[in-house]
Amino acid sequence: MIAIIIAAIIFSIWGVTLFLGKEIGLSMFLFVLPITYFLLDLISKNQKLKNKKAKLLILPILLLSLTYVLFDNPFFNRINIVVIPILVVIMVIASRNENTNKGWNWINEIIEMIFEPLSFIGEIFEKIRQLIENKLKITRANKRGTSFKKVIKAVLITFPIALVILGLLVSADEVFGNMFMRFCT
Repeated sequence: MIAIIIAAIIFSIWGVTLFLGKEIGLSMFLFVLPITYFLLDLISKNQKLKNKKAKLLILPILLLSLTYVLFDNPFFNRINIVVIPILVVIMVIASRNENTNKGWNWINEIIEMIFEPLSFIGEIFEKIRQLIENKLKITRANKRGTSFKKVIKAVLITFPIALVILGLLVSADEVFGNMFMRFCT
């Protein structure tokens, strides 16, 4: 456990050193390579490596991380930022699962593990909507709609203030501004 905490601190510092205020380029490869090696080494040392074929996923992971050096396509760069961590997670899960040698059903199991928690989002938003609707009905009956007007006023006052504060933060710190501009584009 201590090794994982120390590695997390080291990888955090390494990530900040490689990425903060810089183009991705070779930094992605230099970041992904030690992380994947560390994860596979950690699994091997703890005798949890049950499927050695999962190590083969390191090839597409490293090749995708090298595309930042070879190509400058913003669309694929953004997709790879999502795909590379997903492949690392699949590699770790597949290396610990002995059932992966029995066919391609393990891919379905991994996809279900990743996306199953997201299936509850719709239910959560529906319950939140119902709670808000019930609350508004209660306040309307008690206060004849005055609380709804107060909520609208609060939103109308808060939104411009939030925009001004965000504008000040963007102009105050060049690094934050660059990160925000990259996020928006």
